[in-house]
Amino acid sequence: MNPVAVFVVVTSASIVFGGCANRTPVARVGAKVVNAASDARATDGVLGAHNAFYAASNLMLAGDAEPMSAVWSHDDDVTDLSPFGDRRLGWKEVRAEFKREAAMKLGGSVVSKDVVVGFSDDMAYTIGVEHAKRMTVDGKPVEVQLRATNIFRLQGGKWKLVHHHADLSAPLEAAVSSK
Repeated sequence: MNPVAVFVVVTSASIVFGGCANRTPVARVGAKVVNAASDARATDGVLGAHNAFYAASNLMLAGDAEPMSAVWSHDDDVTDLSPFGDRRLGWKEVRAEFKREAAMKLGGSVVSKDVVVGFSDDMAYTIGVEHAKRMTVDGKPVEVQLRATNIFRLQGGKWKLVHHHADLSAPLEAAVSSK
């Protein structure tokens, strides 16, 4: 693994998952908040960015990768580990991958369920399960459920995605390798 990528992922994870003294306890979305001291404004902002990512993902499945530009940071340290088995580092590579995925026009939809949000002053994460339905690979319908982690950074007052990691999916990996 590229040492820079390891540094980026480990550094981001350490900041989000415990390296920050001002870290707010995790809140379960759609369930009771674990700690009443959670800042609802930050939780709502992170959840809004999370939902915007999945809305952009659905447009990408239909063939339009451009909405991803609005939800992602364009920095050189962003990373994407997709269910297609790819690992991309830096906005240039991540954006190129989104264009490639959009060109496949897999169709269908993806929703994120069982979402958990955690955040600090300028970093946040969401974890959940991605449910993708009615996608078509080589003319055959594909449905997958993947665990996913998203890491966000506060940039210019907005939460921007800096890392996405989803479980590998054999049907989706096969779709990429056949294209």
